[in-house]
Amino acid sequence: MAMDQPLLGGTTTTGMFGPVGLVIQAAITAAFWNAKLDLSSANETDKSSVYNYYVGVALMMFVGFGYLMTFLKAYGIGAVGLTMFITCLGVEFAVLIETYMGKGSLEIDFLSLLNGNFAVAAVLISFGGLIGKISPMQITVLTLVELVCYCANKVFFLKQYDSSPLIADCGGTIIIHVF
Repeated sequence: MAMDQPLLGGTTTTGMFGPVGLVIQAAITAAFWNAKLDLSSANETDKSSVYNYYVGVALMMFVGFGYLMTFLKAYGIGAVGLTMFITCLGVEFAVLIETYMGKGSLEIDFLSLLNGNFAVAAVLISFGGLIGKISPMQITVLTLVELVCYCANKVFFLKQYDSSPLIADCGGTIIIHVF
């Protein structure tokens, strides 16, 4: 059956982006609903410094990458909006995927959100090379597939050499940029 009318009020240029985005968000929400929140290490961490670190990284994702992409005159507004979309979808998805790959279960701890922001940086770097060339639906697929590959790569390197790491990766810089 061919679609003569766009689904759920979408335009012909966006295609299935809206409905697919809603389905993905519903699946992520269900996964978070079933996840276990692990706050056992929360008392041992310095909350103010971790919070300040998180705010700095989150601002880099939203403001830094978003407005970095505005140098392309034709894609300025779209760059900011799509950067926010990638960051929101990507952080949620990366928190789930990296936690599951690293621990074997969905036990989200205090630093999972920070690690999710680092994972999104890899996707935003890719987005910088693809801006204006791919559709929002392709951006959604890119975000999900790249985050699965990034998290598998990160978990492999950090778990493989857990007893004697080959790299001292402060802030995930090497893993993010080499990936």
